[in-house]
Amino acid sequence: MPPPEPPKEPVFNCPICMGPLVEEVSTKCGHIFCKACIKAAISAQNKCPTCRKKITCFFSPTGAINRLPYKLVGEWKKLDPSLEIAEWLCYSNMFMFPIVDAHSAVKLPKKVRLRIRFSRSVRSSSRKKRILKQRLKQPACSRYFLMVFVALEELMVEETWLEALNGELQKPYALTLSKFVQSQISSANDVYPPTHLIFNALNSTPLSTLKVVILGQDPYHGPGQAMGLSFSVPEGVKVPSSLANIFKELRKDLGCSIPPHGNLQKWAVQGVLLLNAVLTVVLNWYHATSFSFLNSVRKHEANSHAKKGWEQFTDTVIKTISQKKEGVVFLLWGNSAREKSRLIDSTKHHILQAAHPSGLSANRGFFGCRHFSLTNQLLEQNGIGPIDWQL
Repeated sequence: MPPPEPPKEPVFNCPICMGPLVEEVSTKCGHIFCKACIKAAISAQNKCPTCRKKITCFFSPTGAINRLPYKLVGEWKKLDPSLEIAEWLCYSNMFMFPIVDAHSAVKLPKKVRLRIRFSRSVRSSSRKKRILKQRLKQPACSRYFLMVFVALEELMVEETWLEALNGELQKPYALTLSKFVQSQISSANDVYPPTHLIFNALNSTPLSTLKVVILGQDPYHGPGQAMGLSFSVPEGVKVPSSLANIFKELRKDLGCSIPPHGNLQKWAVQGVLLLNAVLTVVLNWYHATSFSFLNSVRKHEANSHAKKGWEQFTDTVIKTISQKKEGVVFLLWGNSAREKSRLIDSTKHHILQAAHPSGLSANRGFFGCRHFSLTNQLLEQNGIGPIDWQL
């Protein structure tokens, strides 16, 4: 038998001229064009012809961004052996959705698209955290100089929120809040969550992909607990009672197994905004160690940064979601969260209310609320993909 022919190198066409790519270049959003075609498009309308995003430059593409590696193809083909290699190649960025093959116009299987989307979101969230950590590693940004050199607005890097909240952190109340938080960080107090995670909820869940909002009150105030996502704790940290009760309700509602950790980042990157009303809290070591009878009172100061301006900021976030989005499911647990319902347009969005999942109130209406299955039902009714709640 003659040896099999080697696979042909895929040929990609320019979406503008529909001909073979000449001097192939890529936009920031990941689409590939002929160099001459995209130059003309930029000068005419300054937008990507494929996704309509604003673009100002282009560059030679890299294989990691614009070509699906064959090794990864081989791994994913195990999910469905009937798929042809050509179906996995996309002239566009492989992480743009919906993913469609440039030649056959065959949409990738749903389970594959979801897996790609989740991987993209995880990488995006990790990249933003690296950017923030790098900013805080600058020599001038040490703990005791943070008040002078790092403002709150520099800690938000998600572009969709920066655009939607344009100018919000420059308002007088926000500047006062920024100075307060910076002074707390610069003093002998330990502020939670870590500085680069203060806006973790917004940086992890872009407004463009937001589906669900779970409102909390303020960050956990124990050492190492807060990570900028309501109810969530890093892996390796003991799961708090409120989160343990959330997992119990998940198991009863959807049959999800209880995970060995309390990191809810997987929810965040799927479009679940885990937002606290107050985004920072303080642990005052000076008072915690000065007098033994004050130790239990001052060591963990819940609500210590309440009424400093955070509530006004997060109220603006909720109003922005209500105005700019449709079909978002708001999960309001407890009296403090329920008060935020006044900020939400109930004609455009879904509001589910229940008792707080804390050990004191979970038996008064949180257990049995079935909010997780109801959320997915509401999303699917609106043609929106459900949340995979299993961690």
